[in-house]
Amino acid sequence: MSTSPWDPVPVRERLARRMAAELAPEAVIFDDAGYLKSGRSSPCVARQYTGTAGKVTNCQVAVSLHLATETAS
Repeated sequence: MSTSPWDPVPVRERLARRMAAELAPEAVIFDDAGYLKSGRSSPCVARQYTGTAGKVTNCQVAVSLHLATETAS
């Protein structure tokens, strides 16, 4: 996936616009998730705090944005 020849940004933008039109979102939710280092080849690993481990450790942190209604996200 890291060597894809096409740019995913236009695809994600089109999908986000379509879902926003379908959902008519009532809220925007930002969420972070910590992923502990797994194996010897984990990309983008750094020593940082993650609630997953409850301490500073080698991990990856991802931030996501969700469009939400009372019944869908």
